[in-house]
Amino acid sequence: MKRVKKTFEPAYDQLMLEYGKHYVVNRSISLTTWKTDQQFLNSFFYRVQKGRLPLLAATVLETDPKLIEASFAEYADTVSRGAASSLAGLVERFYAYLLERGLVLRVPSLAVYRTGAHTPPKALTDEEVVRVFEVLPRHPVEWIEARNRAILHLYYDAELFPVQVFSLTRGDYDGCRVRITDARTRSKKERAMPEAVIGALERYLALLPVTLDREDRLFRHNDPKLALRKAAFSEEMRARSLAAGVQFGAVLLRMAGARNHVMSHRRRSANKTPAAWQTAWKDPFDFAELARAFEETHPRWGR
Repeated sequence: MKRVKKTFEPAYDQLMLEYGKHYVVNRSISLTTWKTDQQFLNSFFYRVQKGRLPLLAATVLETDPKLIEASFAEYADTVSRGAASSLAGLVERFYAYLLERGLVLRVPSLAVYRTGAHTPPKALTDEEVVRVFEVLPRHPVEWIEARNRAILHLYYDAELFPVQVFSLTRGDYDGCRVRITDARTRSKKERAMPEAVIGALERYLALLPVTLDREDRLFRHNDPKLALRKAAFSEEMRARSLAAGVQFGAVLLRMAGARNHVMSHRRRSANKTPAAWQTAWKDPFDFAELARAFEETHPRWGR
């Protein structure tokens, strides 16, 4: 939400003061935590008031719960699922307190936004992946279509995150391997690329109308006519997927690639020879059998 210095009607300020005392005592939190949560609540009611100040107690107490729910739906579309989940809990607890005091008639229903209240996304099926590669990369300019296809292959076949893909430079790719930034340690490491990725990158570089220096980004060039930003690519692919009726998301495509890799190499490790207990079980989804195999190869484990 936009950072704006908030002003408050005295009645609103008093309402928040009383709730703050109740909130700190009953949830055993610090004043610092409460002040942070209060800022989130203030920002939300600022959104409900359509950017008007000062914040009014009437907005909290007299606004139809359906309008609160509608405002929250608009907010949830602009933030991550975790942020929406956190604020949903704050708003529901606040209105539950007001309901106990007889100040409102009901609590807005925001359970659908809380983590765990919805079905998590599943990886794309094989048929959906085929459809993604058939429809989404298409472009009348040949090198742009090759670029789009290369990015999708990096998501799916190389299982890279968008931030890793768009941080690649020309020097990070040597024709068969790619130097990527580890998402956890932030260090650089080399990874061999599947043939599908190598073929897509080679075609893209061959069709690209400029020659890239080693320091140039593969997809975010210095030339503004050729540059592509991660957010712009995501928006373009999302718009095309909606128009074509194709389910798409970089995370969903990456999950599908990871699933395909696991199913194709169930008993292999990319880095080292599997341990004995990893090869001693038959069904890769029978966890009871996996536990028995582990105990048999680790006799001291249960002591």
